[in-house]
Amino acid sequence: MPDVAVVAVVFLLSFLVLDTMLSLAFLCWPVLSPNYFHLVDRRVWALNWSPVAKVANTAGVIGAIAFGQYLLALAVAVAVVAVKLWSVAAVVRLLERDGRA
Repeated sequence: MPDVAVVAVVFLLSFLVLDTMLSLAFLCWPVLSPNYFHLVDRRVWALNWSPVAKVANTAGVIGAIAFGQYLLALAVAVAVVAVKLWSVAAVVRLLERDGRA
């Protein structure tokens, strides 16, 4: 069974690296913030910045940790990493499509 440190490392790396890259990607398009990324790509926005995504990307991990369910927290954190990696790849394709890469 993983301990809280393993979960924290996976979650923080996802948040500090992947989420930061995604959150700054909006600067490549004429939108005001990631909250408006649906104007560029609805699916990437829905998975990362919609109200449901904002809660799901954090609350699942934090809630599982709060209840001592470290394996569940790790599973949620890994799922979040997978979504973020897919989103990064999708944004790269959008950049190439729009000639911004």
